[in-house]
Amino acid sequence: MGKNLKILDFIIQDDASALLSLSHILQEVEKVKIEDVQPTDVNYLAVFLRQPYRVEELLDTIPHAVYTLMQQGSVRPLIMMTTEQWDLFETFKWNLDREVNFNESPYKDFIKYFTMRDVPEENITWVLPDHNHVKQIEFLKDKGYDIKCKFIQFNSMAQLMIDVANSYEIKNKSISKYYSCLCKGRPRHNRFGMIYDLWQNDLLDKGNVSCEPYKEQTQTKGFDWLNDIVTTKDFMSNFSNWDIKQSEFKNILPIEYDGKQNDHWNGLEYNEANIFESAFVWIACETMKEQDGIFITEKTWKAIAYGSPFIINGDSGSLDYLHSMGYKTFADYWDESYDKANSTDKIKMITGIIKDLCSKDTNTINQMCKDMLPILKHNQDLLRNNRQHQNLIEELHNG
Repeated sequence: MGKNLKILDFIIQDDASALLSLSHILQEVEKVKIEDVQPTDVNYLAVFLRQPYRVEELLDTIPHAVYTLMQQGSVRPLIMMTTEQWDLFETFKWNLDREVNFNESPYKDFIKYFTMRDVPEENITWVLPDHNHVKQIEFLKDKGYDIKCKFIQFNSMAQLMIDVANSYEIKNKSISKYYSCLCKGRPRHNRFGMIYDLWQNDLLDKGNVSCEPYKEQTQTKGFDWLNDIVTTKDFMSNFSNWDIKQSEFKNILPIEYDGKQNDHWNGLEYNEANIFESAFVWIACETMKEQDGIFITEKTWKAIAYGSPFIINGDSGSLDYLHSMGYKTFADYWDESYDKANSTDKIKMITGIIKDLCSKDTNTINQMCKDMLPILKHNQDLLRNNRQHQNLIEELHNG
């Protein structure tokens, strides 16, 4: 008789995870009370987190009885961090001229809450949204570090869009705009830069556009010994005419589209088909965290789900990352070398692509749409057939 997969009915989650109802990822897994745990089953304590930092208060809620079960190996910690990519290992430090203490990494700092209580490191499973950790673990192995935790890839953002892809059939577009670039959400340097460059090239009226009010921010990895601080002012000064046009630009913000930013979390009511059916290309202004690694969110997955061509204003190497998973992109239609450029040059190159598209007549754009259909259908089918949820359950069952 095979082992049963179960999770404790005592689930730990931070506020962000609770708001997004992320525990539904494991809704089909049988729940077990602490007192009913059987060591012959595969049992997990599910911990849902947005980030691996400042978790002391949350982990302190784990009952002593659960720690005892984890020490015995009857229950295993399951760290569900599936919505955002964080740099757990900080391998970039080895490229700097300084001594590295790996015990200060987010990975080590987090798992100590378990290992200091005699919970074996190899019994801890992390579920992460992307596979950036794979190369980092290989790098650390070469440095003599043995990462014993198990890692499984599961992207909650992609899962949302898998459901959309399965319910949407690609249609002939009724194009009224050349592009969509919706940045009404968390303010980021790259989003302000993208909207500014489109604006100063007189392209805003050619697209579906939104943007937050201008806000000065500081982006940094957060180490006092690392001089990597970039303010919004510093970032925007890399664009032409910013010194003389910034006041005018700030005054046109915010830009509203339909007031429904972040509606992708709204379950069955979510539908942005009109955006993708009314515009030719989608500009995905990704999150672009300060941490190393590539982070693909629903901002890109939604274009694939709705069968749209896309351009990514995000982490360098994002297109290669998608290629590694079998997705196809659009190098036959425009120059995709922008993907390897730095943040500001990337934006300028994307603006150049949009400017060129906007110079074409409707018949040419419609023909491009038809020519792209094999790519668009391939990408949507690949997303539809994504087995990440089945793989997650199977991997957990295997222990």
